[in-house]
Amino acid sequence: MFYLLSSIFFAALPLNSVKYVDYGSFPTLENVRYGTQIDELYDLGYCGFKWAPELSSFFLMLKDKYELNLCIETGTFKGDSTIVFSRIFDRVDTIEINPSFLDFTKSKIGNRKNINFHLGNSVEVFKTLLPTLNKFRPIFYLDAHWNDFWPLRDELTLIGQNFKDNCIIVIDDFKVPNRPDITFDQYGKNECSMEYIKDNLPEVYSSYELIFLIPKSTSSKAKAVLIPTAWVK
Repeated sequence: MFYLLSSIFFAALPLNSVKYVDYGSFPTLENVRYGTQIDELYDLGYCGFKWAPELSSFFLMLKDKYELNLCIETGTFKGDSTIVFSRIFDRVDTIEINPSFLDFTKSKIGNRKNINFHLGNSVEVFKTLLPTLNKFRPIFYLDAHWNDFWPLRDELTLIGQNFKDNCIIVIDDFKVPNRPDITFDQYGKNECSMEYIKDNLPEVYSSYELIFLIPKSTSSKAKAVLIPTAWVK
C-alpha cells in the first residue's frame, strides 16, 4: 500500500526542476499502536526517519524505479533508519563516528547479513569505501551533520569523484523554502539548505531534479532528494 500511494504521487508531479512530495497532504496509514513488539515496529519501519514510517514507501519506490541496489548511510545513530534500508535495498553500508552508537546498533540489528557497519568520520570512510563500490548503483542518505562535525560538502565532493551522474542523494533535516513550519539542521554558520551545497552539486551532477520530501508530521523534518536528470523519464 505504501508503494502504490507513493508511486501515484510521484508520477503526478510536474516535470519541473523542483518538486514536492508532501505526505501531510496525502492519505497515509493511521497511527500504529505503539504497544506492539519493538521488533515488529522496526520491521515495519515505524522507528525510521524520526518516526515518519510513510517515507519508507518513497524509498521503496526509488529503489524499484531507478534499480538501486545499494544504500550508503552516514550517521547510523541507533539504527532506526538503517533497519528500514536493510529491508528495502540489497546492501546497506552505514557509517557512524560514535563507537557507542555503532556498538548499540550492532547489538540490535547486527544479525542482518546485508548491513556493513563502518566506524569513523564519513569523509575518511568514503575515501576508502567508495572506490570499491563502482559496480553498484547507490542511493546516499546523508545524515552525519551534527554540532561541530559537518562533513556534507566534503561528502558531496567524494560522491562526485566516484559516482558522477550515477546515484541518488538524500539529505536529511533539510530546509524547505517558504515552509517556516518545518525546522532544519543549523549549527553556527552551517545549515542544511540548497544555499549551503549549491556550489558542490555540479561536482556530482551534470543536471539534477530536486524533490523536497516532507513527512506527515513536520516535526520529523524534511529531506532533499537529488536525482540525475537523465534518469527521470
